[in-house]
Amino acid sequence: MKRLTILFIVLCLAFLRMVWADVDEYVAKYGVILDNCYQFHTTDKLLDQCTNRMSGPCIDIEGGGSDVRMRDCILAETMVWEKYLNLEYEKTMAALKEWPGEYDQALLEAQRAWTAFRHADCRLVDPIGHLGTYQRLLVAECYQTMTAERTLELRELHIILHESR
Repeated sequence: MKRLTILFIVLCLAFLRMVWADVDEYVAKYGVILDNCYQFHTTDKLLDQCTNRMSGPCIDIEGGGSDVRMRDCILAETMVWEKYLNLEYEKTMAALKEWPGEYDQALLEAQRAWTAFRHADCRLVDPIGHLGTYQRLLVAECYQTMTAERTLELRELHIILHESR
């Protein structure tokens, strides 16, 4: 029984590694599309200009007719947005540390609350599972959209702080 349990865990980990390998591959192949868009656009219209800029071509090229392929492309784009989210958070946090008061602590608390909210809110996409495998696609889109929106909020805050100095 113990050997079967260990074998099951090893097989599950191998499967997850294969799934994430696709996502990592898509980030490597298509991430530059979002990188270029993010660095080129500097206004609040960035979200409209850059969201789905990476996952769209990924879905088209990778034969994204299946929910799994589409989800992997969306997850890959979310990973790139996460990179920018972390970058904008660090820049905004550094800017807030220069201001009197404990605004940096407020940002830390806000970011923690936002992370919990994103997780809970995206879980509500289809709480009773009527959509089947399509639910996972919608949840992935929820994470991607909310991550992009939060990234831009932090970017705007950093710009405002920088211009106010």
